[in-house]
Amino acid sequence: MKKLPLGKWLNLWATLLAALSVYEFCTRVDAMWGPLKMFMNMAIGEKIPLERVVRYVDVSIFIVPLFMVLCLLSAALTLTLGRRQSGSLICAVFCLALLGYGLTLKLTLLGEMVRFLKLLPLLALSALSSARFGILERQRRQQKKLLAAAPPRLSDPPKALYLPEEEDNVVRRRRSHP
Repeated sequence: MKKLPLGKWLNLWATLLAALSVYEFCTRVDAMWGPLKMFMNMAIGEKIPLERVVRYVDVSIFIVPLFMVLCLLSAALTLTLGRRQSGSLICAVFCLALLGYGLTLKLTLLGEMVRFLKLLPLLALSALSSARFGILERQRRQQKKLLAAAPPRLSDPPKALYLPEEEDNVVRRRRSHP
């Protein structure tokens, strides 16, 4: 069996997180739709002021859908920025913050049982992004050492001889003498 490189694992887990987040978001919004529609009908049909209707709405129902939107954003960030070193660091920190927040969410009984299955992609993304950051940092340091140790090539002209003013003068001379 062929091993998948780290970047492909990162993309795989990000895609899985995106799919789970979209599914969970749609499920939550579908469950909220009926009560929210009832409150809007009360405000519009019964001409009850919106500020009185909002008092009856439990705003805690919006926390989990917002968390799912942030998970989707985290997956999108990983897919777009995960190839660069700074992007890997940003993704790792963002995923760890979401993972910590996800552990503190109050869920239903069924939600508590599957909490760790939902947070597994975030854990995997944060670990893989951290590993990717470490690998890219090590490669950058090795390349910096190699460049510092390499002698200058003879084909490279000395940089002190080319001044921007002189280059402009050379270009002007060429144009004036066809």
